[in-house]
Amino acid sequence: MPGWRRSKAVAAGDTHSKIVCLGPPKEAALYFDRVFPIDLGTPSFVRNTTVSQNGEELTEEMVEELLENYVPKLNDPRTNSVISSLFRSDIKESRVYVEHTIASFGLLMLYIAAADKNGKFLPRDKPMEDHLSKVLDVSFSTEINKARRSQKVTNQQRAIINKALDRMIIESGFSNSPIWDAQGISMLGKLSHSQENASQEEDGTFFNHISGLNLVDINKTPWEMIVEFRNDSESRAALRDLRLFFSENLQGKSSSEIEDTLLSKIYHHDKVVSAWKFQTINNTIGVAFSKESTFSSAAAGILASFGGAPLSAAAGTALAVTLGSCVVEIGKSLLSRNRAHYDNPIRYLTNMKERLHNP
Repeated sequence: MPGWRRSKAVAAGDTHSKIVCLGPPKEAALYFDRVFPIDLGTPSFVRNTTVSQNGEELTEEMVEELLENYVPKLNDPRTNSVISSLFRSDIKESRVYVEHTIASFGLLMLYIAAADKNGKFLPRDKPMEDHLSKVLDVSFSTEINKARRSQKVTNQQRAIINKALDRMIIESGFSNSPIWDAQGISMLGKLSHSQENASQEEDGTFFNHISGLNLVDINKTPWEMIVEFRNDSESRAALRDLRLFFSENLQGKSSSEIEDTLLSKIYHHDKVVSAWKFQTINNTIGVAFSKESTFSSAAAGILASFGGAPLSAAAGTALAVTLGSCVVEIGKSLLSRNRAHYDNPIRYLTNMKERLHNP
């Protein structure tokens, strides 16, 4: 298993300072000080491959709209400011992100090559292959040829890329960071999990989510506004504070105290959203967590106060509590064994209710 996912516990401070984001990072950028985006080379793949939707070829404008929530392409004038804002540090880490994206794209190239024996959909790109050879310390051209001949990607090839990806995340100081699970990352299960691990159920995983919130509509918020907002640390802290409800120690608190805590966070969140004139959408936020994580204290406190039961009882029946205009629900995670699995004890989720009901 990769080194950056071995953490068995995450310090409370880490739950809101740094995040590893799987997929488009724009939403995570609203809440966390530093964000390491892992997009698996999706933007490069989409931009360099003939793409169609409902049998109709996508125009360049349509492609860019689909990718708006990803980090802009490397020659986009916004890219430097976006990457610098996400990492909030020196140019070295920005370079690491670029190398990580290229290595991720290398994995996609291998899968395409394995399914494209005649090279119809993936023309050879010698400069890219040469660069990947340096990043991965192998002859990537040889690996492409192997994948085409065997029509499969081997465990050894995946291990080569995973080792490079993990090294980059560790070098950037994100090795113990929680995971933000953005939607649309179906390739992740192939990234760095052994067959043994991929077949296991998530027996120790629970969820805690809040629905009925007016959250920032990321699809209507340009990167320029995100970067400007990230420079306002006080406002960003107010938005982040709502998500920190999941890490509050609510054990021993009365139902009215828990409700006051949440409604106060929602009030300050909505005040910042209004002041910045963000467009909003009714949405759900949540976390998936293990019993050992710091997030279990909030869930246990809510269950004890409103349901009179321990956290373990959530494995049988989910508890839903209406607090103000929103609903807090706690239960056993229903994520299927075929979805991505991680060792990290905390996973942030958006639209979790929809995901749970549509595995």
